[in-house]
Amino acid sequence: MSILEKAMEKMRANKSEHKLVAAIPADSGTQVAVAGGHEAITLLACAIGTIALDDEVLQEAQLLDASPAGRELAQQFRVMRRLILKTAQSDATSPAADHRERNRMIMVASALAGDGKSFTAFNLAVTLSARKDQQVLLVDCDIAKPHLSTALKLQRKSGLIEALQTEGASIENYILATSRNNLFFLPAGTRTETAPELLDSARMWQLFKQLLHRFPHLVIVFDSSPVLLTSEARALAVVCGQAVLVVRSGETPRHAVQEAGRILSADVAHTWVVLNGVSHLDTADYYGYGFPYAYGDNRNATGSVAS
Repeated sequence: MSILEKAMEKMRANKSEHKLVAAIPADSGTQVAVAGGHEAITLLACAIGTIALDDEVLQEAQLLDASPAGRELAQQFRVMRRLILKTAQSDATSPAADHRERNRMIMVASALAGDGKSFTAFNLAVTLSARKDQQVLLVDCDIAKPHLSTALKLQRKSGLIEALQTEGASIENYILATSRNNLFFLPAGTRTETAPELLDSARMWQLFKQLLHRFPHLVIVFDSSPVLLTSEARALAVVCGQAVLVVRSGETPRHAVQEAGRILSADVAHTWVVLNGVSHLDTADYYGYGFPYAYGDNRNATGSVAS
């Protein structure tokens, strides 16, 4: 039995509605070099407007957990933040600039619907933005079911799709600031049957590459569609350097987790797995499994769960 399977079995008995998240990171096997020397250039000047993030609205949309377990939840997201930012800097000495930029693009996906990927993407983006001098762009990339855009009442707002469809348009023309410092949002835009082709286009990579080059303190978090239900997630994986696969403990079928992990690890350099829906995290027992965990060895793209 693999490490992931053991962890899922271990936490199956603790199934709960609480959305506590346990990060299971990939081992990149690379040296870490902190990129520095850049002036803090803000994305705020480019935003076309500001949206208020109301806690009550976010709770109703199941994007915010205000339960007593929120403190432990916040700590788990801080663990994720440290690991993801470390990986985002891990190729800083690489001669290939694409590696450095792709690692600053993080897709949050799930194998199937209902595993909590939008909740994870939103809270991860908020936690990342809480770090000093760190700017975060949260992108609703679930074109078929744009939960984030709908929750923020922006489902009819132009966004990612329009930026990809409009020749010569700058993606900055669609970015909104939020009431949280350093956090920005890009709506999904109008649903279209050509979304997979747009996400898999050279323009997709060029738009975000230019944005990352202009704002060296920016990381981008994509709320992706489920990996096994749409082709959009597979297209997004081609451009992202990190992927977070959200697994609902005790509910997501094991074969679905393995297949989604195989698909992601074929294209994404660093794959993380998050166990969602854990009521109590026994840190002594959990760390006994050898935290952090790895989903496969992405350098070999085997898709197997490390053990």
